[in-house]
Amino acid sequence: MNRTLIVAPSPREAAAFGRKAIVCGAGAAAGDIVAARLREDAGAYDLVVIAGVCGGLDPSLAPGGLILGRRVISAEAGAELVVDAPVFDAFRRSLRARHVAFVSSVVLTVERPAASVREKTELWNRYGAGGVDMETYGVAVAAETASVPWLAIRAVLDPAAASLPPSLRDWDGDAGDREIARNAIRRPGEWLAYARLALGLRTALAALRAVAPAIDAFTPPLAIDLAPLPARVPA
Repeated sequence: MNRTLIVAPSPREAAAFGRKAIVCGAGAAAGDIVAARLREDAGAYDLVVIAGVCGGLDPSLAPGGLILGRRVISAEAGAELVVDAPVFDAFRRSLRARHVAFVSSVVLTVERPAASVREKTELWNRYGAGGVDMETYGVAVAAETASVPWLAIRAVLDPAAASLPPSLRDWDGDAGDREIARNAIRRPGEWLAYARLALGLRTALAALRAVAPAIDAFTPPLAIDLAPLPARVPA
């Protein structure tokens, strides 16, 4: 029996997995929401899957490129968590069996969007992460605190060579689709950037939908050995 909790930051991302996913929200609060769910349903899950879109840092990844996280780094905390190796290897085989293209890489979590090409390049050079988001580290901490193994799968929304529209650069996850749309309408100079972002979102969501069957069929291996504490990341 599959006892997997799929969590996604937004309703759009959660919808890629049908009714099986819950919305955890964007940003640091995502970890708290997942922690509360795992406390409420203690013992109900064998795996937490953190799924959604991300900013691309690896220049080779186009919109829709899938990243299976080997580990997650928190830029603010200066700490990292590593995916349990048997779980990672087994899910990688599940993806390959279904001919889902992906890369295995590091996922970086930050407090604010990596908005400009220059910022993305700096993060890529410093951390070597394939993608950047605002939730994975917090959700992974919540899972490990509850002694539940976790996986992170992210689809690139905006690639390394693309900057976000200026009006999104201070986005903290609170603004909904309607507010973002209103901001875009008021800024004709950003319409092209928003159009590119919309196309990237469509491609990224399609990539996430391709992952859903692999998650549905996946059963984590036994004898999970979670790391007890986050490790410090060398400066």
